[in-house]
Amino acid sequence: MTDLPPEAVPATRRIALIAGKLLLTAGALWLVFTRIDLSEMLGHLHTIPVEYGIAAFAALNFAQIVSAARMRYYFFKAGHHFSQRFTTAIYYVGALFNIVLPGGISGDGYKAYFLKKHFQIPVLSAVRIMLSERSSGLCALLLIALTLALLGSAHYSQPYGTPILILGYVLLIPSYLVCIRLFLKEQVRTALGAMRFSLLGQGLVTLSAYCIFRGMGMGPEVLDYLALFMLSCVVAILPISIGGAGLRELTFLYGSSLFGMDPEIGIAASLVFFAVSVSTSLVGLLFVNVLPMMCDNEHVHDTP
Repeated sequence: MTDLPPEAVPATRRIALIAGKLLLTAGALWLVFTRIDLSEMLGHLHTIPVEYGIAAFAALNFAQIVSAARMRYYFFKAGHHFSQRFTTAIYYVGALFNIVLPGGISGDGYKAYFLKKHFQIPVLSAVRIMLSERSSGLCALLLIALTLALLGSAHYSQPYGTPILILGYVLLIPSYLVCIRLFLKEQVRTALGAMRFSLLGQGLVTLSAYCIFRGMGMGPEVLDYLALFMLSCVVAILPISIGGAGLRELTFLYGSSLFGMDPEIGIAASLVFFAVSVSTSLVGLLFVNVLPMMCDNEHVHDTP
């Protein structure tokens, strides 16, 4: 869900939204931490070598750049020509705003406001494009999660687990194409063209999580943990907590008990991933002040 631009959200509402998200995040984390072995979880955190953390950070930054390329592709299809340099900068600033302003001003809301101010792109048009972009990323996220789940072994422990996964796999893409055509008026050709960016970007997110799990010394069972992690990323998209914190941990808490996994491992990994995500978002600080000046050079008319 994309929030409204800054001037459209009253200050009292922004404060209420921030307070609500803080309370929900704190409550979710409190619930998680009271139901796990904290000493075991901290032990998993201490086992991650620094180089694995650096690799996770690098993979997530490459994912940001690929996602910016997807955003550029969607705007190009709508007739707006931006350079990769500019879209990367505004994407990072949007990610930064998602972290430091977790109330009525989301990253997408800021981007829509910025594009309206500097390029006269209607807010509703920008919002529609970014919703299409988010939907593409969500579809790729679910596709990767289903693939990992099928390759893993946890689904064998559930009645009809394998048929349900296969059914989801078969229905996902057609359902996605029908929904974006009906609700976002998106061309199927455009959506399929964007999917290459989404699959690569979400694949890099998966690689980032893989580095964290491998840093904890996990073996073949990592596929099941990665599948649950990607599902937790889907849950974390809901704009009801701070950067998805608490939601990922809750998903691991209840999902691990359902599939016979170690919740402490998954929760430790999700906390590390949140820290890596925040670190990646802070790269946006490099672009906040220079972004308006970059607008003067945005007259490129090449194909992404």
